[in-house]
Amino acid sequence: MRQLLSPLDRPSQPPPRGLKWPGQSCILGTRYQKGTLTRMARRRVHELRYLVEIPIPYVDRRGRALDRRKRLRWQRRIEVVLTECFGGFTPAKAPAMNRVQTAGGSWMTLTEKGQVVLRSACSDRDAFLAHRERLVDLVVRMGEALAQADVFILAYDSDSLLIEVAERTR
Repeated sequence: MRQLLSPLDRPSQPPPRGLKWPGQSCILGTRYQKGTLTRMARRRVHELRYLVEIPIPYVDRRGRALDRRKRLRWQRRIEVVLTECFGGFTPAKAPAMNRVQTAGGSWMTLTEKGQVVLRSACSDRDAFLAHRERLVDLVVRMGEALAQADVFILAYDSDSLLIEVAERTR
């Protein structure tokens, strides 16, 4: 692991051409090793301690594929709300398999190969709870409109980071 360099301990020579020395220590890599960047300066690190995920269904409660336009319309509505609440989102493919009970009492497995999950993050659980009611109302309406047996809002603790990347000077 590298030594941390405070702004006072920076080398006396100027940074490599087109780069700036970092203004603070940063977190590097997937193992979250602390270190100071020397090739690409960073601005600020935002700790996003809570992840929020909302799956957008691909099939209805009977296993029939949903109308693409209707599904995308609901996806866009949720994208707008996640952006308003938490500043943005990231869509990801999220194939799923679910067991549901039919009206006759037997069990059926539904495969959702085209399901998408919209992932967002916020500073902490309180930031999520401030928007929870709005999200629940929207997701329940989506579930009703898309003929779902269940809908999800997945929210959990995380060690995620949003790292602002410094612009290169020319």
